[in-house]
Amino acid sequence: MRERPHVEFEMTTRTNADNGVVFSEQHRFIAPKSKEGEITAGHHRTNGPAIVYRNPDTGDTLDEHFFFYGRLSRVDGPASIKRDPRTLVVTQEDFAIDGRYHRIGGPARIARDAVSGRVCSEAYYFNGKPHREDGPAFVVFDEHGKMLRADFFIHGREFTEQEFRKRQLLPERSTVVNSWRESTTSPISGGASEARRARRVPSAKTVGRDQKL
Repeated sequence: MRERPHVEFEMTTRTNADNGVVFSEQHRFIAPKSKEGEITAGHHRTNGPAIVYRNPDTGDTLDEHFFFYGRLSRVDGPASIKRDPRTLVVTQEDFAIDGRYHRIGGPARIARDAVSGRVCSEAYYFNGKPHREDGPAFVVFDEHGKMLRADFFIHGREFTEQEFRKRQLLPERSTVVNSWRESTTSPISGGASEARRARRVPSAKTVGRDQKL
């Protein structure tokens, strides 16, 4: 990720007047357009999160989002982190590089229970596409950690569990249900709009797939 010339930077903050807590911090850039498709303005910071939200009363950090010239991106950890305002448990982590969900050796999106911190769902991505070679790319767990549902993807292509295990020469399982349908989730707002499914687990907290950052 290269630096860009002739760029202006700014930081804006919001402060609780009663206690002096800085509860919002945002770092942005403005740059002349140098080539087609290049972002000319947006969030950016090289030495920390470009967006930080804190509890205005306690100062506890709730959300952190790392951007590099307008794209969600971080090479040494999760690019987006969200904490529950009451328990401060990390409820969601998103790993991304250059605006694409991406992680090697682990899930790129993780959702956790706000009280116990247990993992509710995992989503594996490689360079923006759902991908996992040694198991399901999308997994939902129940409150005991048992796998409830799974989707199998390799480089963005979906397989049934039987197709996947035959392709990968893995032992067959028959304890999971395929598959999720399309959903979209903003990495900043955390809101979700999911297509209805015939079979769902209402208590399971899930992270979506096929997302645009």
